[in-house]
Amino acid sequence: MELALWRLFLLLALFSNPFLVYSSYASRFIIQVEEPIEPQLTEASLKRWHQSFLPSAVEESGADRRLLHSYSDVFSGFAAMLTEDELQEVGKKKGFVRAFPDRVLRVMTTHTPDFLGLKVGIKGL
Repeated sequence: MELALWRLFLLLALFSNPFLVYSSYASRFIIQVEEPIEPQLTEASLKRWHQSFLPSAVEESGADRRLLHSYSDVFSGFAAMLTEDELQEVGKKKGFVRAFPDRVLRVMTTHTPDFLGLKVGIKGL
């Protein structure tokens, strides 16, 4: 019985402290940033530009693991694994535009050409 009370106490202590529950939970975010000043960045310099937006705690713990992808062609930004607190820090940096959670979308139809009214022929669409 004493062990059960001890476990209950630990669970209550853990869930009553939101810092312990939420601060270490990282999610994928897409971060949009302003275009870099230099027009033609190499892949390595673009990655450094995006890493400069990450909080120092992330850089110290290994930004290479947290920076998932750098976007440059159509979209200026990057994908990263961040906690909510880290995302707030990124949002305060100059050049930050916006952030949104990365989400996986499911296919809504397997009949897209029919849905769009397209004719599928021998030569394709």
